[in-house]
Amino acid sequence: MRSLLLVLAFLPGLALGAPKAEKKAPVRDIGLGGGIFTVYPPMVTLDGAWRLSKWVTAGLAAGYVTVPIEQFAGTSTYFGLEGKYFLTGGNWHAALAVGRRTFEITTKNDLTVGEKTTEVAWTRRVAQTVAYPQVGWMSWSKGGDSLILAAGLVVPFGTSFSMEKDPDVIPGLTQENLETEETERADDVKGVTHRTWPSMTVKFVHFFDWIR
Repeated sequence: MRSLLLVLAFLPGLALGAPKAEKKAPVRDIGLGGGIFTVYPPMVTLDGAWRLSKWVTAGLAAGYVTVPIEQFAGTSTYFGLEGKYFLTGGNWHAALAVGRRTFEITTKNDLTVGEKTTEVAWTRRVAQTVAYPQVGWMSWSKGGDSLILAAGLVVPFGTSFSMEKDPDVIPGLTQENLETEETERADDVKGVTHRTWPSMTVKFVHFFDWIR
């Protein structure tokens, strides 16, 4: 009986002295942000990022730009996935993004056949897969704010192209002249969209606190 009373007397002290379970520290591993993707054409992007470890982040980006000018109207969109590998686990990284990019470009010009002049609107549509290898630098702050600077190449492949004109029939224009005109209008766009371009990216991402 005396032994039982001694054990009961020591139980409160044992409970107070027991180590408390430590709370898990917040880990900033989900980020949202945006920036400027300075490839042809330059576009504004909305970005999401997931920090898998100090070595690797994965993310996605959506970009958009429009040029609403009467004689030159253009729209471009982009959606892609990206992976970054941080060299030595620091700020410098190598990255690769792969995505889908579209263009719709409309230009107008006058075609004169004999004494008749016709204004023709040419609309060209391009859809292509692009790869974006890059190297860059990304800051990490205690508050979760990150600045991303990167440079690389945009390499298009798997491109589809289509073209329309308005009006569809141009009075007096021969088939040979029409084909020449269509080739020139197509090359105006293909010369830009079908080539590899250097690129630079400036982005800001905020990583939020999450308890794992």
